[in-house]
Amino acid sequence: MERISHAIEQAVHDLFDQKVTVGLDRPDVKFGDYATNVALQLAKPLGKNPREVAEQLDAKLRETGELEDVTIAGPGFINLKLPDS
Repeated sequence: MERISHAIEQAVHDLFDQKVTVGLDRPDVKFGDYATNVALQLAKPLGKNPREVAEQLDAKLRETGELEDVTIAGPGFINLKLPDS
């Protein structure tokens, strides 16, 4: 969990030059292993739509290879699925 939080924090820093504390929740298993609302937290200070922020984070997180899948739900929630390994 710490590794995933760090990957998200790094992606936020790289993309937006912002420092955030990433909260991860355990959603219903059909949505993934973890979920975060970090895009919603960042939207107002960045003056951007939360879904746009989530899409940028999605692309950056896919580059890391840490996750099996990243999906965006609703206005900007990010669902994360870890590889089985």
